[in-house]
Amino acid sequence: MKPLKTASFFLSIIFVIIGFSYFNQKATVEVGSFQVQLPTRKHLFSGQSSGSMPVFLEQQAELTEPRNAPQKTAVPVDTLRTEKDTISEQNLPKNTTTPEKDSALKAQVVPLRYRANSLQPHPLAKLYEALNNANYVQVRIMHYGDSQIEGDRITSYLRNHLQEAFGGSGIGLLPINLIPGTHTSIKHQPGGDWKRYTLYDIRKKNINHTRMGVLFSYSKFGAYSHTESPATLTLSPSPIAFNRIENYNQVRLFYGENTSPLIIQLACNDTIFDADLLSPRKAFKELKWQLPASPKTLEFRFIAETSPELYGISLESSTGVIVDNIALRGSSGTDFTRIDKVLQKAFYATLEPDVILLQFGVNLVPHLTSNFTYYERQLRRQLHRIKEVSPNSAIILLGVSDMAHKKGGFYQSYENIEPIRAIQKKVAMESGALFWDTYKAMGGKNAMVKWVAQQPPLGRKDYTHFSYKGATFMAELFYESLMNDYEKYTHAHK
Repeated sequence: MKPLKTASFFLSIIFVIIGFSYFNQKATVEVGSFQVQLPTRKHLFSGQSSGSMPVFLEQQAELTEPRNAPQKTAVPVDTLRTEKDTISEQNLPKNTTTPEKDSALKAQVVPLRYRANSLQPHPLAKLYEALNNANYVQVRIMHYGDSQIEGDRITSYLRNHLQEAFGGSGIGLLPINLIPGTHTSIKHQPGGDWKRYTLYDIRKKNINHTRMGVLFSYSKFGAYSHTESPATLTLSPSPIAFNRIENYNQVRLFYGENTSPLIIQLACNDTIFDADLLSPRKAFKELKWQLPASPKTLEFRFIAETSPELYGISLESSTGVIVDNIALRGSSGTDFTRIDKVLQKAFYATLEPDVILLQFGVNLVPHLTSNFTYYERQLRRQLHRIKEVSPNSAIILLGVSDMAHKKGGFYQSYENIEPIRAIQKKVAMESGALFWDTYKAMGGKNAMVKWVAQQPPLGRKDYTHFSYKGATFMAELFYESLMNDYEKYTHAHK
């Protein structure tokens, strides 16, 4: 075939495809037993991709997206609208698949929801009274979530806002071992032969117990019988963290199942600050140090023939607000009943949290189903367990955030989002917890599509996770809601 004829042939094919796509409203065409992916009219003129969605969540790499120093990334929300809640507790919303035409970002400050009872105090009364006295007492908020909060995202901005407003400093709870590359608020460097045990090891029966503590993990080091080879953990400030994180004056270490003499040395700026020889003791135990000044580097050195179970450390101020970031990658928030209740209760009694935040749901969404009875039952059990082991803590359930997948050639919200959201609110209301509607705050249906499209993007291109800028925005939205409720409470109790 001559070159001119060849070119004419291919041009004819291209024009046929373009003509078909212009009048085609479906992204796929069946040819015999095959499905052929073709662009639709909207793809031709909108620039949207029809490629498949990236592999989801548990298989994703660490969230390594760079961010600027957080002091420079605050997103103001004083112009956002506050609207009434529209979730029906009785009727689950109908699924829709029509692509969203309105591309405007409709994020807004939404109120905290709870079931008011004239015979009971405000569910956050303990928190608000503690905030009013934060110069004299410690106020602790424990933020649990899935990979959406991994790397101290969302938590770090919420922590800084609260500490600036009410005092307090330090990053709060940390495990001895972290998933590499997942924490940006502190430099975390273990040294020696460390092993980390998590819920995964319980499922795989790598361990024969469920003692995980409130961080859902513990660490052990290899056996050392002389002082020249200790297991270590060195902590130092991160250049992209808020300044208040590095200004702690109280250090706490939590451990248990100590079956042999244990030497613990605490070094501040490479100088030994304290050393303890601990006798064998299996019960849960806390060690606490008061520092005269905040160190630039803090190092723990552990020496023992047999390692105890080390459940975590906390870097904090003795008064003011402490906000812990506890990210459980891959979790649907139904793991509280899977770990040892006795240890849970002892740990929470030691920490005395005022509020426990639960931010889960994105790992449940992709499992498309019309029946969430099992999830509702499981979620109810989790809230009951938390109230059982930490009876003085309020619980705020932050509803599932919007997620998008490709359907009919367009990214749009998963059909499961609104049913899961409605169940979360229903269970929170019936269990005496509070509910904050993350989905509504983002802007509702197809919000994540709009968040990804923003410049700079507020969502990542997996259409599931917030970017660091988006995480900042999300923290601002929740903080505004919490402070609005706090101000109403304070005004009513003057």
